[in-house]
Parts: sequence; structure tokens; C-alpha cells
Amino acid sequence: MRRFGPTLQALDADLEHKPRVLMAASIHAKREHVYQIHSLTLMLVSQQWLPLASPFMSEKERGAKDRAIQAAGDVTWFWRTERALPPLPPANVLSQDRQVAH
Repeated sequence: MRRFGPTLQALDADLEHKPRVLMAASIHAKREHVYQIHSLTLMLVSQQWLPLASPFMSEKERGAKDRAIQAAGDVTWFWRTERALPPLPPANVLSQDRQVAH
């Protein structure tokens, strides 16, 4: 709870448009009807499911995120919401990325 406390507290903020929380998790079934979470993360998003800039992200975390984006190269599409929407990558780049992942 300590790790995600600020994110969850943001849900109670007195705002006209309440943020949502998006959870991404890596899980596996230990046995039937029993699942174990290996890792998870929470992210604040708008009502349109667009990521919100986190005021709780440290400079170290922001730097690590920027390095990961740069290391991914051209196959990563990333939108900094404080800037204009960049063009989407060509469909063939996305298809090649999916083939590598399988």
C-alpha cells in the first residue's frame, strides 16, 4: 500500500473530472481458481484512459522511464501529453514487433 498510496489517494482529489486507475499485472495460476500476482503497477489515467503525468514520480523514476523509451528505439510509440500528438508508427513496424514477441 505504501508504494501505491499516492496514486490511490489521487482518486479522492476534489476534481471535476476524477482520474481512473489502470492496473497492469503479471499473474499466473498456482492451481485452479488460485492466482498469484508476480508483479503489478498502477497508473493514473483520464476518463478517456489517457495516462496522466504523475506528480509523484521522482526524478530517478522519470529518468529511468526516459532511458527505457530511448532504448526501445523506433518500435516504441510514446506520447508526452504536454506536447502535440506524434504520428503513429507505420502498421508494418507494429506487425514486426508482434512477430518478434511470439
